[in-house]
Amino acid sequence: MSVVMGSGGMATASFTTVDAPRNSAVDVTSDELGAHSLDVAQSVFINSTSSLVTVTNRLGRDVTITVGLRDDSEHIGDLVVDGTVVGNATSFTLTQGTERTVQIEIPDDASLTDETVYFYVDASAPGLEVTAPDRSAPVNE
Repeated sequence: MSVVMGSGGMATASFTTVDAPRNSAVDVTSDELGAHSLDVAQSVFINSTSSLVTVTNRLGRDVTITVGLRDDSEHIGDLVVDGTVVGNATSFTLTQGTERTVQIEIPDDASLTDETVYFYVDASAPGLEVTAPDRSAPVNE
């Protein structure tokens, strides 16, 4: 689920919850169509480093992004950003009009087949807190 914030110059945001000024209007849009869009992988793969989510900032200001594995998915693998293994969570600044992909490195462990990776994506800036707490991708061979 996502939100559209219509006042204060804020655009569509693809997050589940948001804290915004009192006079903000809130509507729903899909993850991909939001000004802060999330392109979540259809699936991720065992014995591979797969794209998990690409976050694109169309909000009109710089934001701090945090992507993290939920506790029930930490055993599946490690997040990777720009070729560096970062563990269970990562934070970075995403400037206006840019995107960044967070990957997941999954070991060669057949017992992980048919598991689901659950993760969250949070964004923050002065006066803006948004979150997408329940995104997921199935693990395949």
